[in-house]
Amino acid sequence: MAKNQVTIESLREEFTAFRDECIWHRICYRNYTELYDSGEDTLKLLGEVAVQFFTDLNKVMIDYMWLLCARITDPAITRDRPNLTVPHINASLDQLGLLSDEIRKITDGLLAYRGLLKDGRNRLVAHLDLEAVMSGEAQGAHEEAEMEAFFQNVQAYVDEVGNAIGIGPLDISPSGAKGDALDLIRILRGKATR
Repeated sequence: MAKNQVTIESLREEFTAFRDECIWHRICYRNYTELYDSGEDTLKLLGEVAVQFFTDLNKVMIDYMWLLCARITDPAITRDRPNLTVPHINASLDQLGLLSDEIRKITDGLLAYRGLLKDGRNRLVAHLDLEAVMSGEAQGAHEEAEMEAFFQNVQAYVDEVGNAIGIGPLDISPSGAKGDALDLIRILRGKATR
């Protein structure tokens, strides 16, 4: 078999690994939203407990979220090395005659969001562009609704591809787990009221 020959079995294996990355991405986003987008009471609590730590963590999490969004939408190949990304999965689907118009449409939405982040990711997260740093101008600014739409597209994408390759859809939204960000907030609230 040729090195770049795609089989349904190899695509299923790669897609399962890709979907696991999407689950991790959703977990990171959920942790971020629970800490920083769950209301003024939570933000006040974090500021009272450890303002510098939670301010620093906020920046780290934003940078990491941008990297994760870019990572799953990177080109199929970088410097002759394949990437496990939407374009790679799509190229494999196309080889097998499974790339539907719906998957293409969802991909367009994913790549549009990537475009919103591109300057900020390239100039301030992946690299420290001198001009961008010195200008102090915001890079990659966008609305929260656009990020929400991105995650809706990620869910739609993994569902459509899962169906196309015969492994079915999977809800990638994380559910609460012992020791998650909500537990941290509860513990901090309990200590703050003592």
